[in-house]
Amino acid sequence: MLLQSQSGDIVPLPALPDAWADGAVSGLRARGGFEVDMSWRDGELEEMTIESLAGVRCRVRIDETADVALNGEPVDADRSESGSVAVDTDRGDTLTLTM
Repeated sequence: MLLQSQSGDIVPLPALPDAWADGAVSGLRARGGFEVDMSWRDGELEEMTIESLAGVRCRVRIDETADVALNGEPVDADRSESGSVAVDTDRGDTLTLTM
């Protein structure tokens, strides 16, 4: 309900129940070696923080344009037509997506 990580993309809130319109979660694990914290309001993602535990490329599927920062510094992420944002990470890096 809160996180999906198949097919190489991290997908936030793929099946959020209506009863959980506002919330936050931390410590979710995604395939590829990532730990995810996120918050949402009115059923929409507000912010997502992803720690790279393995130091590999991180791809996140989002429906809107997000501000992307790596270790607190803005970064130009690779954006695909399918709505994915991708950033190369090193082990211990923190990627932040803000809507």
